[in-house]
Formats: sequence, C-alpha cells, structure tokens
Amino acid sequence: MMRQVKLADYELEEFLRCPHKYVHKHEHHLNQDHLNWRQLVQYAVNHAIHDYYSLPPESRTAAGIRSFLERQWTNKVRLFESFPHFHRVKAMVTEHLVRELTSLPLETPPILLFESISAWIDELRAEISLIVQLAYWSGESYTIRKFMVGEDPAVIPAFFHMTSVMAHRAFGKLPEQIEVVTLLTGQKQTYRPQDEELEASIDYLRLASRLFQEKTVHVKREADYECTACPFTERCPRGTESISAGARGRKSWH
Repeated sequence: MMRQVKLADYELEEFLRCPHKYVHKHEHHLNQDHLNWRQLVQYAVNHAIHDYYSLPPESRTAAGIRSFLERQWTNKVRLFESFPHFHRVKAMVTEHLVRELTSLPLETPPILLFESISAWIDELRAEISLIVQLAYWSGESYTIRKFMVGEDPAVIPAFFHMTSVMAHRAFGKLPEQIEVVTLLTGQKQTYRPQDEELEASIDYLRLASRLFQEKTVHVKREADYECTACPFTERCPRGTESISAGARGRKSWH
C-alpha cells in the first residue's frame, strides 16, 4: 500500500526533467548555487509577471514589463552558452512575455496570482500542491496559464494532468482551459479538460507519484540544456522510461 506522501508541482517537474540529476542532486544536498540559466530566467519572468499584475490596470504597460524584466534579469552570463546567446534569450523572452501579458484585457483581473493551492487526493493517498502562476475569468469559467522559459516535453503533460485534478478538487469545477506559454519560442499549448478525462489524469499522477517516491533513476534519450551544467553527466547512463505510457486514455492538447 502506498504510504501517505506530499507531492509539490515544482518537485515533480524537477524530477521529470531529469530523474537522474534529481536523485543525485538530493543525495549530495546541492544548494541553489547550482541553478542553470533557464532557472534564473524563470525567476526573472515570475517576478515580472507578479509586478505587472500588482499595478492598477491603467498602469500596466509593455514598457513596464520590460522594466520589470530588466530589473530582475540575471547578470551571470557565464551560465549561458555564449554572450550572444545571453542577449538572444533576453530578447526572445521579453518579446513573448510582453505579447502574452498585453493580449489579455486590462479590465480582467487575475483571480489567482502565484497562489499555492493544495488538496488531499484519496486515490493517490497523497497531498498534492500546485503553484498557480496566473488564473483569470474566461467565459463562464476560468483559465489557468503557466509561463515556461523552454518547452519540456515531460513537464507540460504533467502540468495539464496535475492542474486538472487540483483545480477540480480545490474549486469543484474544471477550468475552461489550461494554457502553457513557452517564452523562448512564443508558442502556446492549450488543453480543455473534460470531466470524463479526470480518471486518466489521476492514473498519470498515480504513476508519477510512484516513480517519484521510489526515486526511480531513468534518464532522457538525448542531452539537452540541463545536461551541459549537470555535475553528474559522467555517471549518466542513456535510456528512458516514459510515465506517459502508464496513463490511460489520450489527452488532446494542441
């Protein structure tokens, strides 16, 4: 029988990005000095979003978003691939964040802004917590939006599943849609959850939770941005185990 556990979205995301790195990082008790450039950019983005929505609607401008990002942007150029890469990332993230934030009507206030919600999920025997970056009213329901620096194929489906379950248990109603904006590319993936798909989402989280508790070490098929700064690459085997295969049903996000 699965023991009672707590599962936070940011821990699951870190584990899914690379279980090998997650396990060894926690075994060696690595601290925040080992942040990579995407984590530092995500930090700046989160603060810019929060500062933008902390202003009255009439004061929310594109210039303000740029100013907030500039204020929080990292100066650790050495963590990027190169000096041109540092500036290219900054330009793309700024452009896409400005476009996405200013596309929403100013009169639409956020109903959640970097709020942590949690709920006990009986089927998982676990308390699940999720930080909602932004939620706002849309139509007769609400939309939850997440801003990610780069696209993580393992993380985005997990976010859709976890958000569906959490929103339904916490608010008693599914959101109209769940959006993930990838700031390096400007692409947006949208998922419109349905009640009949909740069981598949719970199945997904059940398997994800089991792998997380067991700290099953499986790694990605191909190296990515995380690998270049990882202190454990020399001991990293090649291979993978996809948790998506364990979920019943097929999600339709685009």
